[in-house]
Amino acid sequence: IRAGFDANRSHMDILRPLLYVPVLAIDELGKERGTEWERSMLDELISRRFNSGLATLFATNYFLEERESPVKHETGMRNTRSPDFAREAESMTLSRRVGDRIYSRLNEMCAFAKLDPNQDQRKLRAEAMGQGTPGGGLWKP
Repeated sequence: IRAGFDANRSHMDILRPLLYVPVLAIDELGKERGTEWERSMLDELISRRFNSGLATLFATNYFLEERESPVKHETGMRNTRSPDFAREAESMTLSRRVGDRIYSRLNEMCAFAKLDPNQDQRKLRAEAMGQGTPGGGLWKP
C-alpha cells in the first residue's frame, strides 16, 4: 500500500483491489508502525469491507487483554531500538496497537480465536512433519 502511495497513486487506486475480493486475509495486524496514515488506510479498508459484507480474516500476535509489561522504566525514558522496547511492544494489546476505532470495528465483525501464547504453532507443525525445529533438517512434504 505504501509503495503505491509513494508512486503517486491515489489511496483508492491502492485500496480498490483489496475492497472487492471475496475473502481478504490480513496477517500481522498491529505490527505496522501505527502512524495516522497507516491507521486511516486500515480503517477505510476494514470499514468498506465490513459495510460490503465481505469476509476478512485477521491474524495478530497481540493480546486482547492487558498483560504485565516485561520492561520496567525507572527514568521514564525509553530506547526504541532496544530489545526491551521490542518486548514491551509485543506485550501491548491489539486495541493499543490499532487504535480504539479499528478495534471497535474488529469486535463488531470478528469472532476471536485465541491460541495458547506458550505454544509456537510453527514449531509444533514443523516437529509434526518430522522437521525438528524450523530451519533445521530437511523439509519433508
